[in-house]
Amino acid sequence: MSHLPTPAINPFERLNAVDGLLINAERWLKVQEYHRQRQNLHYQALHTPGIVCGLGVKLITPNSPVPEVYKDGRGIQVQPGIAIDLQGNPIIVPQPQNLHINKRPQKDSFTVYVIVDYRDPKDLEVSSTEEMLQEKFRLDIKVRPPNNLEIEICRIVFPANKDIKITLAQDILRPGYNNLDFRHRQLATIRPQQTIKIAQLRHSDRAYGENFANLDYLLKATTGLYPQLQGCQSVELVAVSDPKLQEYDLLYLTGQNSTIEDPREIAVLQQYLATGGVLLIDGLIDANNFNQSALALTKKLGYDLKPLSKTNYLRRQPFLFAALPQSFHNQPLQMVGDRGVIMIYGNLASLWGLDENLSLSREQIRSGQELGINILHYAWQRRCFTQLQH
Repeated sequence: MSHLPTPAINPFERLNAVDGLLINAERWLKVQEYHRQRQNLHYQALHTPGIVCGLGVKLITPNSPVPEVYKDGRGIQVQPGIAIDLQGNPIIVPQPQNLHINKRPQKDSFTVYVIVDYRDPKDLEVSSTEEMLQEKFRLDIKVRPPNNLEIEICRIVFPANKDIKITLAQDILRPGYNNLDFRHRQLATIRPQQTIKIAQLRHSDRAYGENFANLDYLLKATTGLYPQLQGCQSVELVAVSDPKLQEYDLLYLTGQNSTIEDPREIAVLQQYLATGGVLLIDGLIDANNFNQSALALTKKLGYDLKPLSKTNYLRRQPFLFAALPQSFHNQPLQMVGDRGVIMIYGNLASLWGLDENLSLSREQIRSGQELGINILHYAWQRRCFTQLQH
């Protein structure tokens, strides 16, 4: 899930109804727009955009009762259903709709997206004298990802230099080329309190990406373990010099031998921490050189790391921890911190996903993920509260 924008902070204006007021079409439309805006604000504040029900996709076969133009292996039929967009507008598809993919083979593989979005009749510039106007929708096929107001129904990846022909997937949960892929559909649901965005820091140590895949496991775990806080769809890999650094709520740093030593990059990290960001330093097993380098980095940043007391926020919210989880080698993790800097001894991120030998117990993974969610929750609270006082 990407960052969901909050509703615009604009006051509502409603018609001041007094005796003798002439009600014409313009004023009646203002009354309708006022109630629509209130309804949309309610949805935006408490829910996420996505599919409510239906909107399945069928392949059009030679025996389908549709026009011949759709029977060349490129035709699909979107089934009836309901979705709600980011602004809270309901999108209702009442009848099956036929679509045809008019794309040509490409030198490289490419993806097409089947999307639906809302269309207000008054924006279509269609003159009508009918008493009732039906709200509209638009179905489309695009080669770029959907924007904020478009709802993805499915996507299809086509291979390079091959004829475009849609087929059914042998494994619906692992579709391949030419198959309908429903794995990226967003369902309308309760809006999380916050969507957190994290990144792994890229630096000179070749082991900086040791746990990159496991960060994604942690973000996905938030949906089931603590849905009030959800992670973005993917973890990014960034350098300290990246101009987008301030966008991330938490930066993850690991390695085997060294951390960040450039004074200019250290100054950037100081600014990042001052604006409410959190730096999570995760020491790998027996990475003594890295641990020493990380401690030197924290000193240069102006932080004094100390063991966490039993009342520390990281031990209590949202999951309660007395003893910390066991590491990959069944040794207790150690955690120290100071304000926005947290350092782990024992490779916490290795507990967030699957190891090659599938040797981690369910208890280790769950407790490791819960501690990780405590860290994400802390990062969210720190960023939120810091921004509120600015």
